[in-house]
Amino acid sequence: MRDQLNRNGSRLYLKAPPSFASRWLMPRLHTYAPGSMSEVLELGIGSENVDFRTDPFDAAVVCSTAIHDLSAFGRDIMVGEIINERLTPVMSEDLYRRSDLLDPSDLSKFTLLHPWSSFDYWTSWLSEAGVTIQRASEQFFDLMETAIQAALHGLGIALVNPEFVKDELKSGRLVCPFPAIAPVISSYQFIYPRAQANHVGVVRFRHWLRLNADIAAIDPVATGFGTPERDVVRSPELVGRSTGRNHGNQTICGSS
Repeated sequence: MRDQLNRNGSRLYLKAPPSFASRWLMPRLHTYAPGSMSEVLELGIGSENVDFRTDPFDAAVVCSTAIHDLSAFGRDIMVGEIINERLTPVMSEDLYRRSDLLDPSDLSKFTLLHPWSSFDYWTSWLSEAGVTIQRASEQFFDLMETAIQAALHGLGIALVNPEFVKDELKSGRLVCPFPAIAPVISSYQFIYPRAQANHVGVVRFRHWLRLNADIAAIDPVATGFGTPERDVVRSPELVGRSTGRNHGNQTICGSS
């Protein structure tokens, strides 16, 4: 059945990273409207890089730095829409209330939770915050989802995309202690073989992704995501650093 749909151009078999799929794609997927009832979007979840030469996927969402070596995906790869993502620290409300976290330099007292084991994004964030700390404790994960769960359980402070945890932030289960420091460090990109450029599903999904990409990297300050009861005190020079440089093409995104 899958092969027949693919031959008719009626099926888009898309691969996406787990955390991106569950926390960005799924909440929006109801707005994706295929052109006809015969069109099918089939989603494959996985953290491994896709190889279009051997894998059955028509297209994939990948982390930005994975495209530095296009040969890993096969020949003649097209790179589509970019979804930039901000990263900022989050922690459980209980841990926040019990802490004396007032400034990024105070992070030296906490366990830093890494969303990916393949790269230290905390280094980029701390550089953006303008501080250097002696790290007391660290924990590495292979998925941002796991780091989010660890933060929810009070195991430390995770560096995550605030868009992925907007429900937890709105409910107060998670707290964003430094909402003004949320640099664009990473990005996701839509890739597909050149031979699939006119595939009905690829064209339609690419257009839908373009329409949704502008709301992918929310600003936690503009949306009011902050801290409960007590305000976090920041040095004046730290406020407003959230929209600085884009590190997306200089970092390794790992398995998100």
